Amino acid sequence: MKIFNYQFCNFQSIFKKSIKQLRHSMKIENCDLKILLQSRSGQSLAEVMIGLAIGAILIGAASFAITTMLKTNLTAQRSQFAANLAQET
Repeated sequence: MKIFNYQFCNFQSIFKKSIKQLRHSMKIENCDLKILLQSRSGQSLAEVMIGLAIGAILIGAASFAITTMLKTNLTAQRSQFAANLAQET
């Protein structure tokens, strides 16, 4: 029994040491992560300009599509009105 208790105690001390080492390494990793996140605060000007350019292209394409659709609709209405007038006479 003494050998088993001694081995268990030895295992327990090794386990405690490994937990301490793990906690220490996690603290170091957390500090490194905090430093990394603090060093990259905000977006760069290039990222903002690219985002604005993409947004402008999307808005321009949408407005072009809506304008084309409205013109086509107006032309179709006028053609339909002319066809109705032609049938009446």
